[in-house]
Amino acid sequence: LDYVVANVSGVFAEAQTYVALSRATNREGLELRGFSASKVRANPKALKFYEDTSANFPYWNESWTHTNAKGLAANNGIKKNDGLTSEGLVDKIRNERKPNCLTGLTFVFTGEMESSLSREEAEDLVRDLGGFIRGAVSGKTHYLVIGRKLEDGRDICEGSKYRKAMQICHGENIKSDLQVIGCDALLRLILSKSID
Repeated sequence: LDYVVANVSGVFAEAQTYVALSRATNREGLELRGFSASKVRANPKALKFYEDTSANFPYWNESWTHTNAKGLAANNGIKKNDGLTSEGLVDKIRNERKPNCLTGLTFVFTGEMESSLSREEAEDLVRDLGGFIRGAVSGKTHYLVIGRKLEDGRDICEGSKYRKAMQICHGENIKSDLQVIGCDALLRLILSKSID
């Protein structure tokens, strides 16, 4: 909707605030009333998803947020705020990468990468290190590597690969190790696997 007035003072169940807010098409078209942080409740599965992922998620089509302050440090031993730029990460990988460090891992790429690597270069790097590249997301996919926007300019969240990944990540009956990550997180993953 172009304009939404959401009174969330009566929220009593998980995700009700989200449902109310998700109806607005942009931030300027949202009027929030009766908000109290103490009434915001999230499903434990949703909280776990956002704690475990190393993904960068777009919001309101304009900026990015990192959902886990520890970055990949919790999962891979590499600190997110290691001071390395994308270019620095690529240089470090060229010097320190371990052959076949991505063997057994399956990757899907979507969107335009925000990195010193193009999408094609990132895919080639994964292949060179033993990873598999697939064209579609499935329960067997380990990583969906996302760019900021799709090639046609649409928001990454509108893409079929991203939507499928969200279905898998939030599915109750689906067992999957799928993680949604950005290109810098991919580079840090490669570094961490090279250290192992």
